Amino acid sequence: MRVLLKIAILLITPLFLFSQQKGLPEGQATPSEKFRLSYKFGLNIFHNYVFTEESKIIRTDLKTNKERAFHRKAQVFITLRQNTLLENGFNTVKVSFDSIRYELVTDDGKRYYYNSQDDEAVSPYSTNEFYNYSILLGKDFLITYSPYNEVVKIFGEMLDTLKVRFNHPEDGIKDPELKFVWDRIFQPGYQKLIPDLSKNLIPEFLVSKTDVWKRFFDIFVDGVVLSDTAEVKLVDFSPKEYVIQAELKNLKGTNSKNNVYGISELVDIYNIQGSGTMKMIVLPRGVIKESEFEGKLEYEFEYDEVPYKQSVHTKYFWNLDKMYR
Repeated sequence: MRVLLKIAILLITPLFLFSQQKGLPEGQATPSEKFRLSYKFGLNIFHNYVFTEESKIIRTDLKTNKERAFHRKAQVFITLRQNTLLENGFNTVKVSFDSIRYELVTDDGKRYYYNSQDDEAVSPYSTNEFYNYSILLGKDFLITYSPYNEVVKIFGEMLDTLKVRFNHPEDGIKDPELKFVWDRIFQPGYQKLIPDLSKNLIPEFLVSKTDVWKRFFDIFVDGVVLSDTAEVKLVDFSPKEYVIQAELKNLKGTNSKNNVYGISELVDIYNIQGSGTMKMIVLPRGVIKESEFEGKLEYEFEYDEVPYKQSVHTKYFWNLDKMYR
């Protein structure tokens, strides 16, 4: 019996090391060893994250080949907290949008800037894309994750209040473009962009250093929800952290309407295609330390009988600022 017990302990040791959040001893794991990667918050622990977007947008007039360039930089400061116990493996996290910084610079010298921490700041509402970042400012809602680390529900009283305000027959939004932007705020693809750090990439099953696993992946970029089947692998590990990386070779979006800067009405976009990578660094206890998404997107549209191609190079960064009770 003692011999059998010793054999059992040896067999489960690689899994035990990581499931106890002690990390992986670098250089000691073999390709065949399996590890359970985790994504956790900890009950009643506040996690402050800084989300940063840096985007370069090139719009080409396909008749004349004349180009316009825009640069966007935005920062959103959020707080995540799990304030209830898991229920049948489902985990609900409270999301709070605390503050924002926003900047859009155009090639004709215009600059739109806003810092919500500046009491004298004036909101640049002359560009409706600013609403993509500002509508949720000061709001909070809840995200529920399944046992497979997938977002299954987004809800909250403040979201319900926004919907009532948006759809009010007398005082609701009337401008078509602005109404479109507000309506998009209530779509899960947009709502989870910033607070859903795991992006469905962390597996619920055991993986080795040589495994490549596939996961559904979607992300909001420049007004478009892109999706692909990500190829994900464990690229590094140590007692302090593990690193996973996802390849997105064929990001696609559905032909739809979009609001683009500098054009006063909604346009129909088509021929949507892109690619990207995502890298994620996770601490042994299952807390995401930082993530980076880099993607390239192209789509076409017509306005005033002129065909255009819009090329977007976007980088998203998520960085853990601090944790506290």
